[in-house]
Amino acid sequence: MQRDGIQEITATSGTQTVNDATGIVYVNPASLAATLSLKLPPNPQDQDVVNFQFGGTITGVSAVVSVLTMLANTAQSLIGAALTAANAGTSTSYQYRKSNTTWYKLF
Repeated sequence: MQRDGIQEITATSGTQTVNDATGIVYVNPASLAATLSLKLPPNPQDQDVVNFQFGGTITGVSAVVSVLTMLANTAQSLIGAALTAANAGTSTSYQYRKSNTTWYKLF
């Protein structure tokens, strides 16, 4: 289920948690994020989809995040090869399955 919420992350470091009911996350730092961790929402609903879009301020094929870590939240798991870095224009999505508290990488 695609949620309507939109969140913009402009941080260039640390762990940033996606808000509940967010469907689109724009990762848009003003400068290169050397190391950034993105944590999926703490209270997802069954079939929630979170789409991540990288870039905006940083354009072209320039790096947005050099070292990227995708994290499941507490008592959740994540399946699928997660991005480890992201250039402008990169995107990825995850869908949540409540029956086994797991986020699945869609693309």
